Amino acid sequence: MSDLGLFSTKTLVEANPEHLVEPTDENWDMTGSRKMWRFESSRSHTTIARYAQYQASSFQESLR
Repeated sequence: MSDLGLFSTKTLVEANPEHLVEPTDENWDMTGSRKMWRFESSRSHTTIARYAQYQASSFQESLR
């Protein structure tokens, strides 16, 4: 059995906070009112540490 905790954001930040990752985009229509499958965007990169900050702030915002 594997320990999925090895893949938690916290563990990844502790192991290599400056490692580059490519975050996913959400596919919204032009009005921003509904998600859709067809989508065009440019690729972007961030570090695991910056993504962890985004993830934590998004979670806090969802609790409001």
